[in-house]
Amino acid sequence: MHEEKFQEVSEHANKALEFLSTYGLVAESLKVHTTSGKTFYIPFSDDAASENEDTVDLRVLYILDRYGVSDAFYHELAMLFSELPRSRAVKKARTDLNHTMQLTRIPGHEGAYRSFERSLCEQLSTMDIGDGAKFSRTSSFVLLSYAILMPVGRYLSGIGNHTIAVVKGAEDYDTISTAFAATFQEIDGLQQLGFVAVNGFMLTMLGLNAANSIYACPKCTVHRDCRWDVSKPESYYSTTMARTLVTLRRAFASHGRTAAVHQGSVNRPLTAIPVDHMMIDELHLFLRIFDVMLRNLIKMSEPHTQQLVAYIRSCGVSFNIWECESSDGKVEWTSLTGEAKKKVLKLLPSKMKDIPLPNAFLDDVVQLWKVNYFPR
Repeated sequence: MHEEKFQEVSEHANKALEFLSTYGLVAESLKVHTTSGKTFYIPFSDDAASENEDTVDLRVLYILDRYGVSDAFYHELAMLFSELPRSRAVKKARTDLNHTMQLTRIPGHEGAYRSFERSLCEQLSTMDIGDGAKFSRTSSFVLLSYAILMPVGRYLSGIGNHTIAVVKGAEDYDTISTAFAATFQEIDGLQQLGFVAVNGFMLTMLGLNAANSIYACPKCTVHRDCRWDVSKPESYYSTTMARTLVTLRRAFASHGRTAAVHQGSVNRPLTAIPVDHMMIDELHLFLRIFDVMLRNLIKMSEPHTQQLVAYIRSCGVSFNIWECESSDGKVEWTSLTGEAKKKVLKLLPSKMKDIPLPNAFLDDVVQLWKVNYFPR
């Protein structure tokens, strides 16, 4: 409805309802419908207008942001349903909410961060977490967040995690070191006042080489050919060969020599957090192990991969394998979620005897899948 016509209808309606005062009644608003089905809300008092327009439930903002609803779409929706807050009130509420959190743009990157120290005034921090997330096929973001270890278990949920920085880019040393430099300085300063640990991209944080390199262990300097040696006592690796910030920095200073000298230290450690405060992310470790086992199982099942697909689907998950158009013989498969991987890991081993696999390795493969499953 045009604004002038809307004002005219409002004035006529207000006059028509003046008789209500003789009965001690006051009309605050009027809800009308057009013949085409559109609904309009006509307030007769400033209180009614402000109540409808200024009161915005934060859950509305969450839904609009969660599903990427545009302001133009919400404006049209609010015109149809008068009980919804006006679009200008939603914009104002979003602006007011943004002003409650001070964000700083990351120079040279698409990203932003907030003060770690200021956030600690709101939450007691005891653990720092980093992770990479692929938001689409062409873009990835790296998030830096911290969680509270007490009460026990809360840090595993979303409500216990607090993001302090996000940047668009690859999960590599160059991106993380430059984008989060200011945040790492704050962490180093606060590290002297309390316990801050790291859980996520440990090798990158310590300045170490890739996970498949010769000296890839973040805790000690064991050679990759000796990782499987269980004849040594645990103290052998945790004392004699243990990594520290001092040894990491000394090894990095010798980078450019042989691997036996720098022992995987190809970059300077990003923070002053002690190595013994670095914790293994068991969830990511489980996901990586599953991906490797599934890839090997697909290779072993060739040329009967479709039978393997049928058995994986029988575990109650959606799964498929297809041949890439860009390369000869190379295949790809459905990326499973964490819950789907747990189902497959639990149910598939009992079905493997019916899958055409080499008999020489069948028992070993079944046993490998069974030992890697435990309820999480």
